[in-house]
Amino acid sequence: MHDLALKYKEKYEDLNYREQILVLFVVLVLLGLLWFLFIYEPIFLKTKSVSSNLVPLEADIVKLVAKKRQLKIKRDTDPHLDIKQRILLVTDQLEKLNNELESKFHGLITPKKMARVLESVLRQQSALKLLSVKSLQSEPLLKSTENSDEDVSADKRNKVKVYRHGLQIEFEGNYLSALKYLKSLESLPWQFYWDEVVLEVTNYPKARIIITVHTLSLRDSWIGV
Repeated sequence: MHDLALKYKEKYEDLNYREQILVLFVVLVLLGLLWFLFIYEPIFLKTKSVSSNLVPLEADIVKLVAKKRQLKIKRDTDPHLDIKQRILLVTDQLEKLNNELESKFHGLITPKKMARVLESVLRQQSALKLLSVKSLQSEPLLKSTENSDEDVSADKRNKVKVYRHGLQIEFEGNYLSALKYLKSLESLPWQFYWDEVVLEVTNYPKARIIITVHTLSLRDSWIGV
């Protein structure tokens, strides 16, 4: 390789000055062509491809930035913004209140189930005879005081009401069986509130017993007896 270089060097030196300049020019042109073909052009084509792919992305970014600016302006100029924020706040408060009420109702028997359970336990006492089961009109647990129509309307919209659902069951039998029935009701896994127990002796030892109980619910609905 070294000998070959010396050979070409000797040939180059044998040339006159004009020929040497021409050879040097040709060599530089060849080097430039090789640089263009194998270095510059691949890099240029790759850069052009990447740039063409970035054009739609840049356009999307411009659109999104403009849309974000419009939404921000709309948000800041929304005349109902304060009302919407209040609605979100009230909704959150109502959700928390409903969860709290549901937790307080844990263990209370539902209105629909109360009649079936009381009647089912009664039928387990063969000495007792069922006479009637009657649902009482449901009513708000806390009755509102007399207000103007506007106040009442606002009260209905803003307050979560708890309803009282009553049930009256009437049966007859002897006192000991009735007492056993009452104890069975108290041992149930469900809870309800006792309102009244009326015992009337009709023909000793038989008696007529009327029990009035109630439970609570967030819904104003009949027990369905």
